[in-house]
Amino acid sequence: MADSETIKLNDRNFLFTCGAFSTKLDNGVNNPKFFPVSFGSIDRIVINDSIFNPFLDVDLTVKTPVSLFENTPLFDFQFYANNRNSIAFNIEPEDTSTLNSKYSDANKLRLFGTINDSSVIVSDSSLTQLTFFKLIDSNEAKLHETKISQVQASVDSSITVGKNIANIITNVTGIQTGNFNEGNLSLNLPHYFPINSSVYDAINFLLPYNIGTASSLPTQNFLRYNTTTQLFDNIPVTDIFTKLTSEDSNLETFMLADNDGADIQGANTGISPSGPQPDYIVTTNTINNIAYNNVTFNIANNDFVSIYVSNTTSAAGLNSFDYVDVVTAIDDFDKNIIKPMASHYGNDVRLNVDLDTSKINKQNYKVLTSVFDNNINVQVAKSQLYNAFIFQNMFLTFTTDGQPYREPGKFINIKKNLNKVNTGSAFERKIIGQWYVTEVKHIITGDGKYKNFFQCVKPFINK
Repeated sequence: MADSETIKLNDRNFLFTCGAFSTKLDNGVNNPKFFPVSFGSIDRIVINDSIFNPFLDVDLTVKTPVSLFENTPLFDFQFYANNRNSIAFNIEPEDTSTLNSKYSDANKLRLFGTINDSSVIVSDSSLTQLTFFKLIDSNEAKLHETKISQVQASVDSSITVGKNIANIITNVTGIQTGNFNEGNLSLNLPHYFPINSSVYDAINFLLPYNIGTASSLPTQNFLRYNTTTQLFDNIPVTDIFTKLTSEDSNLETFMLADNDGADIQGANTGISPSGPQPDYIVTTNTINNIAYNNVTFNIANNDFVSIYVSNTTSAAGLNSFDYVDVVTAIDDFDKNIIKPMASHYGNDVRLNVDLDTSKINKQNYKVLTSVFDNNINVQVAKSQLYNAFIFQNMFLTFTTDGQPYREPGKFINIKKNLNKVNTGSAFERKIIGQWYVTEVKHIITGDGKYKNFFQCVKPFINK
């Protein structure tokens, strides 16, 4: 790539490097093309980092005159008619670039992205145009374009589902595993993948069975490409609850901006436990506006319900049936995952799930079926309920000044300083406390503004 240029984002110096790549075969020989992109050509970069997507994706908007990429004879550049045209970038603070690799890499925003989609808007009064690119990680592109039949015909039932996923990914991308929990669930049948399925499709089929055991409960493992280590991680979703004081669990603390004064602990009672937090809070970690939603009927009716489980095949030709009761699942999750956090949050900490009579009368339920043994289906059903308790919960979003190290899969703490003795409004008591970050967007605009958009859920509260 081209040499980096120094830019200012939020009055802080960053190093910026970006370039477009294309290649095609000429008489069997690769003919690569490269075009350096300066920050002056950037209108907007949105880096989407979600815990529900193993890879980053990026929305890139470039403002150029008259198709700059392919209208500059000096570079003799063009995008060819194939699906591997790419744009790569690296953005990092100048003051972290000389730190050791652990901290330097954690502060880098980078992607070698394949152009998955693009569109152009032109002006009728000038030569300027906006080109919109949707970029996906080039490793994800490999998973989309490779048929699973060329890699692995069926699920290997002699190893865990997690190990199957690891083998497939490494085979296709060459990327090794890092913090990778292989789980303990194996499929009892040699399931054959459909011949037309891509590797990406096959992995998505396997993910619901990517289950291990945490605190005696069947727990979903989350598959993530770690952009810092550039390895694949596979971590139980409940890890963060059992490692509350570790660096990997807690990101940072934010302050509600409407008051200053003495911290009144009463504000952290009731619905909002205040967890581990640093002694020093950065002055820019101020939240001025919050969007908040509680759990709605549609979510409660589809996710917080018991599950009837059955398999569609058996050696005797008979179906097996089991019932995973939502009340029992709540009690198990609360006892094994939430209550052990009492040393940090107090004895009143509990799972943030409340039920009414419609959930306990066995008239409202979901159905889960598969060809696999019912003990497998029961583990999947329970892990799905536990996921719902965490992620289909109180929902909060806010925007603040950007920092490149921020990522999902960690807790943040929201505090409020009060200048009078009260416990705040019901809204404030819900907002204050620990939130599980599910998505972070890094939004950089051509005028030098850098923001983070946070999306969070609140899986536990105090009584």
